[in-house]
Amino acid sequence: MRDATSHCNWEAQLLALHLKPEAPTASGIVTARLISLKGPSKIYKKKKRGERTPAQLAYNEKVKALKRAVYGTGVGRKAKGAWSISASDILRAEHDWMAKFDGTRLLTEKVMGSKYYHPHPVALTCPFIGDGCCDEESCRRLNCVGAISQLYSHWQEQHKGNPAARQLEDRWRLALKHPTKDKEWLDAKEIEGGYAQPLELSSEWMEQQGGVDQGYEQVRPPLAPDADEMFSTFNFKLHSDEHRAWLEAEGTL
Repeated sequence: MRDATSHCNWEAQLLALHLKPEAPTASGIVTARLISLKGPSKIYKKKKRGERTPAQLAYNEKVKALKRAVYGTGVGRKAKGAWSISASDILRAEHDWMAKFDGTRLLTEKVMGSKYYHPHPVALTCPFIGDGCCDEESCRRLNCVGAISQLYSHWQEQHKGNPAARQLEDRWRLALKHPTKDKEWLDAKEIEGGYAQPLELSSEWMEQQGGVDQGYEQVRPPLAPDADEMFSTFNFKLHSDEHRAWLEAEGTL
């Protein structure tokens, strides 16, 4: 036998056969000798819990560089930031990021009614004006490109009394799970523990649902397409002529 695992499996199979009612009475004892023919071809070092691989570390550094290009340094998590030439250069070099941002922006349109709630790859605007937590622009900074799901805990903790916040979370969960489904499917879909029903992110609509008496908060509109030029030059479609021209811009690749 090649190793201890094979020996243990052999012992278990032999015992199982011997214990069967129809098995003949053993006339003797069968033995096996464990022989190691060769050691493992590759020794794998077990990764410590929480330890990141070199690839993960490199990815995190690229995300940090993108955030610095957008937000600068020394600003709070709710800072709106502004798109920059250096941020453009980073995104051009990471084609999969552009595709991911394009996908999450399409979902933002279906879930929240406007893609401009997702102004750039590492931010999503919280639409609710809460007491103390989201009373400013509240452009929530994402840990990595398109990581919308990290806003779940924000809505659960900071807007837990707002039915629209739960509804928004339900819609995002469903949209991320079924990215190819259209808005009509999303509006009509019932999910466990809640609904992804039509949600209009406007203060007038919230008042119609019961307003502050029912826990609904005021709503902020999405950023205007040209607000501080934040990603305003990236309104082209993926793989369009405009996109190809952007990728081929001098000095970016």
